[in-house]
Amino acid sequence: RNRAIVYTRICLYRRRFWGAPAREASRLALAWGFAELGVRAIWAYTPWRLAVRHCEAVGLSLVATLPEFVELDGVPSDMHILRVRKEDFHG
Repeated sequence: RNRAIVYTRICLYRRRFWGAPAREASRLALAWGFAELGVRAIWAYTPWRLAVRHCEAVGLSLVATLPEFVELDGVPSDMHILRVRKEDFHG
């Protein structure tokens, strides 16, 4: 049951697993969240554009961007908020 979450963490943080393996792991984690936890929506937030593209590739949609909401290495950065609803997920 927790395999999808563990696999997702490994894939997202190790560059050699980026791309298709990371997308597959994320889709598995989302499917698990909807099936096992019974949630109606899954939300994500990130300051990194690469992570936004990853989230969009697995079915999340950008809901809002908070301009200069966080600082990364002393530089103001936008925070992006994404969501996928159960009825919109086709993982």
